[in-house]
Amino acid sequence: MSLCFCRKSLFKRITFTGRVVNYITKAPVITNLRFVAYTGHSNQIAEQLGNTQTDANGNFSIKCYAWQNNDYRVFDDNAGGAPVGSASGSKDFGNLEGGKCTFLLKVTIVPVSTSAIEFPVSGPNNTLLHFNAGTSTSFVTSWDNVNKYQFDGRGQKFSLESSTFPGGVQSDTLRQIPITSLDTLRVTINY
Repeated sequence: MSLCFCRKSLFKRITFTGRVVNYITKAPVITNLRFVAYTGHSNQIAEQLGNTQTDANGNFSIKCYAWQNNDYRVFDDNAGGAPVGSASGSKDFGNLEGGKCTFLLKVTIVPVSTSAIEFPVSGPNNTLLHFNAGTSTSFVTSWDNVNKYQFDGRGQKFSLESSTFPGGVQSDTLRQIPITSLDTLRVTINY
């Protein structure tokens, strides 16, 4: 004889509702959502409760089995599986911030020394964008498909790395440019 202690309420169904809006623009987001219940022990997933898609207004409604500890979470699968909300016993998640954004940064470099400057360029080849001493120019770089989890993880800032070579010795700099909107960010670098 075996005993099974199930945390699922087999005869109780619960309906979750809410709305997903873009975390920057607050516009409705059409996305796929995944609902899970947690055990309460070390944030372990106890049960995949179901999936649904938001409508054109970002609204969602999903009916699934209730879970005894009432710890429910929702993930935005179209934004890399980023967590967008949690509820303890509540059926209405309210407005959840999800979606993805692309941020643009216009970089203007102005020579003030005899040093060269270079910027790492992410991508399949991980190359360097190199400018010789005396070069004055501008270029635009981007941070693509950023979900709210990544955005908050970087302190809501655009990170820009660069290296200069004063006296032939490499000096690395990391600049953190605050992101306040989807408008193109701007930074001027004197090198």
